[in-house]
Amino acid sequence: YTVATSWNPADSTFAADTAYTMTAVLTPISAYEFTSDTSVTVNGTAAKSVTLGSDGTLTATFEFGKTGKHSISSAALTVEAPVLGGTPANASTDDTSYTVATSWNPADSTFAADTAYTMTAVLTPASGYEFMSGASVTVNGAAAKSVTIGSDGTLTAAFEFGKTGKHSISSAALTVE
Repeated sequence: YTVATSWNPADSTFAADTAYTMTAVLTPISAYEFTSDTSVTVNGTAAKSVTLGSDGTLTATFEFGKTGKHSISSAALTVEAPVLGGTPANASTDDTSYTVATSWNPADSTFAADTAYTMTAVLTPASGYEFMSGASVTVNGAAAKSVTIGSDGTLTAAFEFGKTGKHSISSAALTVE
């Protein structure tokens, strides 16, 4: 016999987090025939349905569970480091497999003098993606202080930046009497 298969959905490559159905049409070669009792399996699993056509072909349908999600093992973020008088910025990435939201502690509208800041980045995976346990995160090439993956699939990473500079004293005028 010969076999022709089709897939639903008919993606050119299997997409992440997607269930698929395969239909196989088996055509007997000359001098052979299928019967209504013919069973069909794929990798040892029986077909969900088998239909014997009036033309002698056998059509078998197989359902496959969802494919896995694409795993994210690392994330690289960039952000402008805190500087005295600067404005806290959102972290960014060129990676489209997740989005990032940023918060700063302390939550100053401009960076204060002689102050260490912690940036917290919450990364949300795009559809069809998930963060692997033990995923690493860097900001400007430096590793995160802490990384946790929430039950909702988001990854939270904290980064500590050194103290901002101090205000400069540009001149001092003294009066001596």
